[in-house]
Amino acid sequence: MTIEFNCPSCSKVLKTADDKAGLSAKCPGCGQVLVVPASKSEAIESEPARESKAKDGWDDWNESEGQATDKEEFAPPQRKKRPCPMCGQEIMSAARLCRHCGERFDDGKSVPAGSGKFAPTTIEAGEVLSVAWGTFKENIGMAIVGMIIPAVITFVVQMIVSTVIFAVMFAMIQQGMKPDDFQMASIQVASNGSDVLLRWLMGTYFGLGQAIFFLKMCRGEEATVGDLFGAGKFYLRGLLVMLLVGLMVMVGLLAVCIGAIIVGLVMSPVLYYLADRDKGVMETINGTYKLAWPNLGSIFVLALANFGIAVAGTLALCVGLIPAIPLTMVINATAYLMMSGQLNSRTPDVA
Repeated sequence: MTIEFNCPSCSKVLKTADDKAGLSAKCPGCGQVLVVPASKSEAIESEPARESKAKDGWDDWNESEGQATDKEEFAPPQRKKRPCPMCGQEIMSAARLCRHCGERFDDGKSVPAGSGKFAPTTIEAGEVLSVAWGTFKENIGMAIVGMIIPAVITFVVQMIVSTVIFAVMFAMIQQGMKPDDFQMASIQVASNGSDVLLRWLMGTYFGLGQAIFFLKMCRGEEATVGDLFGAGKFYLRGLLVMLLVGLMVMVGLLAVCIGAIIVGLVMSPVLYYLADRDKGVMETINGTYKLAWPNLGSIFVLALANFGIAVAGTLALCVGLIPAIPLTMVINATAYLMMSGQLNSRTPDVA
């Protein structure tokens, strides 16, 4: 006797022999894992479907595996989507931020920024590396894009500024003006100062953009190139945060060198915290400290791992840096999510 019932997810009519009751398999229509009803009385009978001879992927069953053997059964399920509760645009079902309107939400309902799940957690470096590696393998292409675009833009801007400074010096020489020691020193200060300023301005902007980008990737959400330019509302606070962190590092250098290293390690997730929690300047610094200090040992191990990955990429004729640097970014984002209790294990974004 044949059991016929509807998939609870997509309503596709399915059928199989009654001796398969209680076994599990994926629906060939939507990929939903379901259990065959235990008895005929539990199945949703469909007379028109009984008359239909169309294949549904459930006719051939492999008892040893407990799965249907039709090839359609093994097609990867499509990623589930749902409308944003604010703007109505289609987004991933697991998304916590709408990429169209920027609305944050949880369980389908809009929530204030920074009010999602957040529980400071002690992490293990090995677990972070394992989870990050899995995420990186699945998203290697987009991870490389997330590193290359900001790097190329920053390089181009720095080259333009350096060219302008060189052009000024060349023009002075062409006009017979031989710069004296003071002028040469001023030009050198201007050159170095512009480099530091650019690193601060562009480093903060793209640092926040990459934090948004890689946090979404590590959550299983859809990261887009637009996220790399999404630092807008965080930017001014980010500049102040990075300025204060830089001052703290300098104080650490003046006191004891190890102090600067500790400050750098503890404050390493600061841009992730700001992009994720959307807090004020001092709240961000204080919150980052409370999150990272209990995990200082693991953060140090992860920093060593990142350094080793970068060195290995450099030794591979520097070409290895193309995947190596994005991998370190995935590791940092994963570490933040696990420290904040938002990511406990690597789980797929489809049910």
